[in-house]
Amino acid sequence: MFRRRWSGLPEDPEFPTDLEKLGYFINEIDEIRSCADPNLYFNYFIDKNSRINDRLRFAFTIAVDDIIHARLTSLGLDRLALPVSVRGDDSKPQTPIFVTPDLAAKKRIVVVFGETNQDLGVLAHRVIARQGGINEGSMVSIVKALLAKKGSNTNTITANDDEKATRKNAQDATNDTNSNSTNEKDEEVGIILANSGETWWWPDGKRALCYRQSMNAKMESAAHKGIAYNSAVHGIPGNEDIDAHVKCVFESILGNPEFVGSCLGSQEQEGTATVQVIGISEGAIAAEKYLDENWHRWSRNVGCLALIGDGLAIGEVKNESFKQFLAKKARAYITSTEDVGTPIANSTGNTGTLTFTNYGCPVLASGENYYSELTLIKAKGHVIPWMSKVYKAGKTYVNPVMDITFCDESYAPTTEWPEDWVENVKKKRGEAEQKDWEKELQEDKDRDKDQKGHSVQQSAEQEATNLDHSKDTWQVHVAEHKEQEMKHKTVDVDAAAQTIDMQAHCKDAGDEDDGAKAFV
Repeated sequence: MFRRRWSGLPEDPEFPTDLEKLGYFINEIDEIRSCADPNLYFNYFIDKNSRINDRLRFAFTIAVDDIIHARLTSLGLDRLALPVSVRGDDSKPQTPIFVTPDLAAKKRIVVVFGETNQDLGVLAHRVIARQGGINEGSMVSIVKALLAKKGSNTNTITANDDEKATRKNAQDATNDTNSNSTNEKDEEVGIILANSGETWWWPDGKRALCYRQSMNAKMESAAHKGIAYNSAVHGIPGNEDIDAHVKCVFESILGNPEFVGSCLGSQEQEGTATVQVIGISEGAIAAEKYLDENWHRWSRNVGCLALIGDGLAIGEVKNESFKQFLAKKARAYITSTEDVGTPIANSTGNTGTLTFTNYGCPVLASGENYYSELTLIKAKGHVIPWMSKVYKAGKTYVNPVMDITFCDESYAPTTEWPEDWVENVKKKRGEAEQKDWEKELQEDKDRDKDQKGHSVQQSAEQEATNLDHSKDTWQVHVAEHKEQEMKHKTVDVDAAAQTIDMQAHCKDAGDEDDGAKAFV
């Protein structure tokens, strides 16, 4: 009998987690190129077997992550494990974040919640491994922009040309990002880079992975279907998903005097630091949900909120005070074909477009047409200066009312209809319905007539058939009766003949008896 042993299954392919050993290098413009051909970027399709390709990308991603983390560390950020209770023990399930080491001394703290499908420090792999490079496609560019002083050259950070051009109808919205005093220096900012994606603990590698990476982690063999999630093995306490992670960051870091040194998130006392939140896609939704449910704790400390790529619909927000905050001190940057910074809607939305704009806050174009992961990369030249302006203005800042000229090209607002338009429509509709009803009625009558005529014809045919059948039956019956009568008559004649014969025989017998007597 055929039997395959476990040792006979093909091994899961293994690749080195080093960029040079994988055959790639970083060129002078910070882009990853192939050592074999410097004109080529990262090549995923090295084999017809998708498992081999996925394992290659797994190793490539880890190599890139290590480079990004090293650059973030060089910018002065420290790597911190969550939950806080596992610090110092790398063998226990944990997810890392990056924080400014002297967070307690900062008056302004910016928290960034990314997408759930990205690793820590990554904005878009399509930029990291393609045109743009590592810094542009990661949080390195965001941290540099936050730490940059006013007057420094930020063009190297926002390298895309379409971020430098704005439409005339966006001028009112962009002027407020440049109207700061030239003598006033930006306050030093504390930074927290949350880890919305890496909530899956990999025991073999002793590191947290995002969902995509967890599907490409090493298995017992290449024939296995995957690694089944086990909460006891792969779950990270207090960081099981993005909602739990957002709560952990707010309550274990921002609400912890050990890190911030002030009473943030307290209902009794107002903390000394101002928290500004940037949320990207799912990160924006999770941050909004948490603040909506806990606004009574954080209303004194949260200074502004930037929703990048997505956000909650205003109808889903329950806290009325938080709704007012969104209208006054929040902005949404969405995917749009318009130039970056173009006003799309005020806090009440825009009825002139089919694009969803009911976020409860002003909505602007991010400069990205399709991909939400590129929105912060394209719009950071507008988002970060706006957040700086909000901080300097303090509690007095209120979103200016923007002049909205944006409208879908193929969509025009409905003009006012004539007063008798409704009556005319009803009249025409009534006439049409009357004609349709009469037509249906006539069709029903014709159908009934045809059915009736067909029924009469069928009845006549049936009666004729029955009559013919009855006639045939009667004739047969008469013939049978006559035949029976003839049989009875024949029997009667035969019986009469037999009787006569019997009488004659008896007579002959009597004559013989008389003769005998006479002889005697």
